[in-house]
Parts: sequence; C-alpha cells; structure tokens
Amino acid sequence: MDVDVPEQNIDEGLYSRQIYAIGLDAMKKMALSNVLIIGMKGLGVEIAKNVVLAGVKSVTIHDPEPVELADLSSQVQKDLGKPRDQVTCPKLAELNQYVPVSVVVASSLPMHRCIELNDYTHARGIKFIAADTRGLAALAFCDFGDEFECVDTTGEAPLSGMIAAVSNDAEGVVTCLDETRHGLEDGDYVTFAEVVGMDVLNGCEPRKVKVLGPYTFTIGDTTALGTYVRGGIFTQVKMPQTLKFKPLSKSIADPEFLMSDFAKFDVPPQLHAAFMALSTFLAKKGRAPAPRNDQEADMLVHLAKEFAATMKDPVEISEKLVKQFCLPGGRRLESHGGRDWRHGRAGKCSRRVRASSTPIKQYLYFDSFESLPIGYELTEAACARAGRGTTARLPCLAPSTSSGCTTRASLWSVLARLGARC
Repeated sequence: MDVDVPEQNIDEGLYSRQIYAIGLDAMKKMALSNVLIIGMKGLGVEIAKNVVLAGVKSVTIHDPEPVELADLSSQVQKDLGKPRDQVTCPKLAELNQYVPVSVVVASSLPMHRCIELNDYTHARGIKFIAADTRGLAALAFCDFGDEFECVDTTGEAPLSGMIAAVSNDAEGVVTCLDETRHGLEDGDYVTFAEVVGMDVLNGCEPRKVKVLGPYTFTIGDTTALGTYVRGGIFTQVKMPQTLKFKPLSKSIADPEFLMSDFAKFDVPPQLHAAFMALSTFLAKKGRAPAPRNDQEADMLVHLAKEFAATMKDPVEISEKLVKQFCLPGGRRLESHGGRDWRHGRAGKCSRRVRASSTPIKQYLYFDSFESLPIGYELTEAACARAGRGTTARLPCLAPSTSSGCTTRASLWSVLARLGARC
C-alpha cells in the first residue's frame, strides 16, 4: 500500500500527541520514510500496526506463507490457508488513511535468511532491524550502516541552568548559581545567553564541556573573552553523533550487547548462543525442537556450546538456561510476552527514521524465565495443540513451526522493487 504524502502535509490534529513528544521536524522525517516488514506472524503484525499508526510515508508487508491455526491467537488474520500478507494488508490500511523501502524490519525469520537480507541492505545503505520471540526469550538486532548520524542521543530535553561565575583562564571554569547541579557529562556541548561581561559567550558556537564536579565544568580557553561580571544561562546543545554498525554476518561471532538487566549480566551472551543454536537446529531438522523433549534439548545445549566456543569472547553456557529456552521447543508465545516486544521494535523503527535517541547497538536480548512456574511439570505429550488458536499450555507452545516465511524468489523480487524506489 503506497500513498505519497507531501513533506508539508502533516495532519497536526491527528498526530498532535506524537508531535508534542518528538517534535514537528522528526514527524516530517517519519512522513518521508518507507518501511518494509517481512514476516506477518504475531510479532510482525504488531510491529506493522504500530508503524502504520506512527505515520510513516508507506508500509510494505511481505509474507506469502499461508495463515496457520496458531496464527489466530495473536493476529487479525482469519482466513486459514490464504497468504498472510494478502489477508493482513486490508486490516492495516484501515488504521491510518495517510499511510498506504529504506528501512527493513525482519520479524521471526530464520537466521540464515536474516543474514542474506542484511548483506543486501548493508551494501545498499538500507537500514535493517531483525526481531524474534521464542517462548519466554526475545532478541532484536540493528544495523543502521557504516555512518548513521544520530541527532539526539538521549531523546531528553536539553539541560540548562543559571551560572554564578566564569573564570578567565586557559581552561575557563563555569560555576553554577546556588550550588545547583548542572547534570552535564564529559563531552557534552553548551552555549550561553544573558552573560554580562563576557558578552562573546552569548549565542556562541557550542563549546565542549569537561566536568569538574556536580556544580562546575570547563569550556576551554576564555582568556580572550573579557571579564565576567554577572548573570548568564547555559543551555546544553545536542550534537549529532556518527555511529558505525556491523552487518549481521560480521557481528555474530563478535556481538555488541545492550544490557537490559544488569542483574543478568551473563545472560545475553548465552541467549545469543541459544538463538544461534536454534537456527542451526532449524537448518538441520527443518523444524523446531519438540516441546519438553529431553533428547532434543540436550542437542540444543550441545549446539549452543559449539557456537559459544567460536565467539571472539568465549562464553560459558548454562545448561539450565538453554533448556529453559528450549522448553517450548523454540515456539513463539505471541499472545503473551511477545506483545511488549512488538511495541518496542516498532518504536525502534520509528526512532531510526527520525534519527532521535541512540539505537540498539547492536543486539538486545530479553528473557522472563523467572515467570516459569515452580514445582509444575509438563510432559511432551501434554504440550500438544489444545484447540483453535491456542499454542500450548504455559510454559510450552504448540508445535506450529515454519522454517521461513518467505520464498527466495518472491523475496528478492520485492527487494528489487525496493531498490528501484529508494
């Protein structure tokens, strides 16, 4: 679904809350952005819904695989056997009349297919996000190219404060009024207004800060700026930063993690190995491990240890953690823990197109294994499909698997059209 939206044609009534949160300039950037979402299972549909509502220029969805019984628990799709993208598109089009591909979001694709896609996008300067949920674990990966400019690394309002003194020195020291904490960090930039005496500082080019303490910081040489008399306000200036991202193929063995829970500092590398082991299992067997199958869980542990040994920084694998990851057999708990993850990936996509806030660099792993019930065991037989739209009894999911949600020929035809439009 493609509808051209002129840059100035922003419905400020419709997007008033969003404009208040991110600013009109960021909203205009989003209105000029095209998004391709590959994979229309529960994760992909929720991402697509949130991206459409955010007001990007166009959204293209791609998933020619047929709707399965397990899809009904988490999606708008109701037509079993029909292509997921065809039955989802009309529902998404109803959400926002203004939204009918420089960003690619790959949801729930096999790792080898993600690598193929990312190699294609990285070589052509197209931004790429991959996301997946498996049971009570989830991952997100971002590759925004070799030179991604982030105009606002925090997304927070600029700091400001009143000053009491500025020294005339090779390293001019700024002192805040009434011992008010400035909140700045080394490397921040500031400018000034209403300074009496050192009038040159008013509206000056941003000056780099070096923090001396909670109430003082330096701004470089001030010897030629005159003598400070009184007054003045400093204001933080958000300076663009250029970030470098590695493609998936080069970062798998040397991943860079964003920590979401410092109480689980050693978990992300292990989940990384577990997801890669699951990818290897899917490639070998053509299916996910059977839920609560001890033999296949042991095989996944072995594959995880093999992969961990190939990483640049070897990781010690906890068999208990990998088996918890494997309990649902690698199935997706779409209608439960995956929902917040879908909202998060849609938000990350919108931040990419408006270049605000520092993106994930480059892997983010999340788990909720502590949600597993204690003293409650299920057998492999008890985890069979329980009925329409259900996946399985918590904490397992039904054996509804797919080795991939796109065919190679149709996928590359979409990307060819994408390249022609970018």
